[in-house]
Amino acid sequence: MENLRKLIDNCDNKIIEILKERMEISKKIGDYKKQNNLPIYNQKREQEIMDNLKTQSSKLLTEETIENIYKEIFTASKKIQE
Repeated sequence: MENLRKLIDNCDNKIIEILKERMEISKKIGDYKKQNNLPIYNQKREQEIMDNLKTQSSKLLTEETIENIYKEIFTASKKIQE
């Protein structure tokens, strides 16, 4: 059990690092949008991302789960872009 928990901890650390990287990119996108008077929210882009990610769903990671996770990620990204 301890080894499995260490593996989970390692995965969690990787997820956080990747989320940090994503948020840094989102900040740059927000800066670009501000400079070019573009809206923060882009429903079409969010839907494209969601549709692409849902194709990667599985029995253990369902479309619904992916959608729930990414709704939170999109919310955080939009806050950073403001």
